[in-house]
Amino acid sequence: MKRLLLSVVLAVLVLPLAHAQSARPLNLIIFPGGLSWPIFVAQDKGFFEKEGLAVKVTETPGSVFQIKGIMAGDFDVAMTPYDNVVAYQEGQGEVSFDTPVDLFSFMGGISSTLRLITRPEITSFAELKGKTLAVDALTTGYTLVMYKLLEQSGLPPGSYQLERLGGTASRVKALTEGKVAGTMVSSPQEILPEQNGFKRLGDVQPILGNYQALSGVARRSWAATHADLLQSYIRAYVAANDWLANPANRSEAIKVYQDHLPNTPRNVADKAWEAMVSPTEGFQPHAKFDASGAEMALAIRNQYGTPKKTLGDWKKYVDESYYEQALKKH
Repeated sequence: MKRLLLSVVLAVLVLPLAHAQSARPLNLIIFPGGLSWPIFVAQDKGFFEKEGLAVKVTETPGSVFQIKGIMAGDFDVAMTPYDNVVAYQEGQGEVSFDTPVDLFSFMGGISSTLRLITRPEITSFAELKGKTLAVDALTTGYTLVMYKLLEQSGLPPGSYQLERLGGTASRVKALTEGKVAGTMVSSPQEILPEQNGFKRLGDVQPILGNYQALSGVARRSWAATHADLLQSYIRAYVAANDWLANPANRSEAIKVYQDHLPNTPRNVADKAWEAMVSPTEGFQPHAKFDASGAEMALAIRNQYGTPKKTLGDWKKYVDESYYEQALKKH
């Protein structure tokens, strides 16, 4: 009897240890803020753990750091704009690499939800003429969307100045301190500034249409040798994304948001959920990549990318086979 009890005790002690030892490491780099909400959910609700993943999450200070890191192999997966994949593969990125860039998007993440926010005293596009606007990088990501939004509103490139400040947090800080007149942000990061009197001059989706924003990205060479690991990540992310979008989980989801973004008022977190769980934009259902949004990204890059190129096939930068295989096993 004593021997049986000892065996049971040892089994209870050893099983969690064995599970922890079997968890597969994955290095993930994300942008800080509410746009990474599904990652927060996957961490807190055990979706990564269920897939046997030990995910180390790093928050990037900006897109250049992120792309350099994933190209160097410091990170396995990034959640980054689809446009970054296109730009760096086509030699139009902010920095160049000695080795071929083999980045690709394997799933979606966020559609549109890009806002141009400005100082309280700026109430029209015309008032931005001659002013300084903050950007993450000069040649990639949402900067090109801002070019399009401004030009369509009567402000072509050259009628304002740009200052490269990196990620959203530093840009919004510069905006609130009066150092710049405006910046483009990804929702829900416009909510708090708006509550403090800052203006939202334009939203991308109603003005320009669907735009594939955040996407899941990896190196093709890494994915080819880590297919099971990537598929596990995809399943965990999709499960967390779907859980987040379920209205029944709204209150708990807001608690997760506030746990990861301390000092966020409840009403701001509530508005964040409404902004990101939307029928027209925000977190994409099942994190499915959007072809029309990708085409919009290419059209904008064709207009503003340098050196000048004509890009026609969005599938060149995407491989959804990992996503499809992952969900077959779901």
